[in-house]
Amino acid sequence: YQGETEFDLDGNAKLPQGLPFTPAIELELPLARAVRTSLYWDATDEIALVMSSGWEDWSTAKSLPISAANAGAAIPLKFRDTWYLALGGYYQLNDQWTLQSGFRYDSSALKKTNRTTALPVDRIWTFGVGGLYDFSEKLKLGFGFQWLNLGSAAVNNPRVKGKYTSNDIFLFNVSLNWKKLPWSGRGTF
Repeated sequence: YQGETEFDLDGNAKLPQGLPFTPAIELELPLARAVRTSLYWDATDEIALVMSSGWEDWSTAKSLPISAANAGAAIPLKFRDTWYLALGGYYQLNDQWTLQSGFRYDSSALKKTNRTTALPVDRIWTFGVGGLYDFSEKLKLGFGFQWLNLGSAAVNNPRVKGKYTSNDIFLFNVSLNWKKLPWSGRGTF
């Protein structure tokens, strides 16, 4: 469980030169509470299966309150609750290589009538593959690739109507895990 968090931000606005004042601005930024669960199962000596699911309470972010120079307004957001489901697996190819793969589905936080081009995100499908290479007991190298399909993110509000024909994100990552045990002295590869 992750509790709801609200950030209270404030600062001074930068306005064009020549204006006689610099207004102070205050903004309340809510982050949703969430419930998440995960399962891990060693199906065989070589195969492990994982599952994760969750719910996020984004409907609490109905608006974004902002105030400046003794005046205030609330920018309507109209977020709705989201949920996700993820499935994946590990395959121990040999003593040094572990292969990974998985996918995840996230529901949309906005209806198309409330979506704007500033946040063109619909439901999200994520597919990933990767691997871990054990150099030694102390050093592992990881690499991966993820493809996120953000849907057509259709926008249908009074100002803008349309959808995206290509709404994808491609992520590549490399990680290095070096374990130095406190009782082992200086770390070596």
